[in-house]
Amino acid sequence: MAAPEPDPTAREIAQRTRSRLPSSQTGSERRISDALVDALAPELHSLHRRIGGVEQRLSEHIDGVEQRLNGRIDGLDAKIDRLGEHVIDRLGDMDAKLDRLLNRTDNGQSPSS
Repeated sequence: MAAPEPDPTAREIAQRTRSRLPSSQTGSERRISDALVDALAPELHSLHRRIGGVEQRLSEHIDGVEQRLNGRIDGLDAKIDRLGEHVIDRLGDMDAKLDRLLNRTDNGQSPSS
């Protein structure tokens, strides 16, 4: 997982926001924009921190789910391996019985005896 970005301050958010405003604003438009940026920067800072917290909790939750799924997959793999061994054993038993039946038939004996 990538390292989280450092949490920007309200001032840094305001500076970034100002840098994105069109340079063609008139003096009064610029003052209004600056006032809005100054008013909204603390709220944007708060939202940024909350989003970062949610991202962290979500990442931890995903990691936990992934670990549980991997554990279940490993358990299923082990069950499949045991089942495969059981099937192979049973096939071996059936093959041995078939060989005995064929030997009896080849020796002229009834298969049921």
